[in-house]
Amino acid sequence: MTVPAPVGNKRDLVGGLLLNLVLLAGVLVWGWPAGNVLLLFWVENVVMGAITVVKIMTARNGGQRRPGFFALHYGLFCAVHFVFVAFLSFAMGARLSFLGFLVPVILIMLRHLVDLLSVWFGSGLRQVATAEEAFAAPYPRMIILHVTTIIAWGLALSTGMFFGVGQNGVAGGLFGGILDAVRDFSAGLGFTLTDQQVLVVAVILVKTGVELGLGWSMIARSRRGAHAPEAGPA
Repeated sequence: MTVPAPVGNKRDLVGGLLLNLVLLAGVLVWGWPAGNVLLLFWVENVVMGAITVVKIMTARNGGQRRPGFFALHYGLFCAVHFVFVAFLSFAMGARLSFLGFLVPVILIMLRHLVDLLSVWFGSGLRQVATAEEAFAAPYPRMIILHVTTIIAWGLALSTGMFFGVGQNGVAGGLFGGILDAVRDFSAGLGFTLTDQQVLVVAVILVKTGVELGLGWSMIARSRRGAHAPEAGPA
């Protein structure tokens, strides 16, 4: 895919990292229910879909514009994702409060709106991107959010924490090792966490790590493209 200048990708990467830090602070410092974070992952999926419709409609480098098909295709993924996320989130005590849910929803919307304005419009990506490229762009991040949900389910099942069971239990196996490592690290920072809090901290860290890898990959591609020699005349 055509990529914007490295500065645009850096803004996008920094925006994602700041959002993840807010989610961590919400759980660790501000007392947000752990289940809220998984719901917020789903909200981010929906926001990315809405932003992508705008990109498909405003791409300037040609290509077939299929906003309706994108909305149907992407929307089906989001609908299935919501079924699993909603069950797990409310089993973990999600509450749709103003400070614990509505405020982070607004922050998610602002984060992606800034990305749209500064990277898509501001860096001129829409001038060189096709509608097909805009169509495909959100799927890697959607996959990231889906994978984090799967990891959350695995962690929840390994600890028996559904519906409040196993709040301070000891998990076994690989997932239990992940929980124990995150719990020990958090304890070293002065945080005493329940299994539910450890779970969401773990998935936020996984999400952050994958987004860092994806972001730096995009920046590297931008730099290679900027320094690639132009093809000579045939």
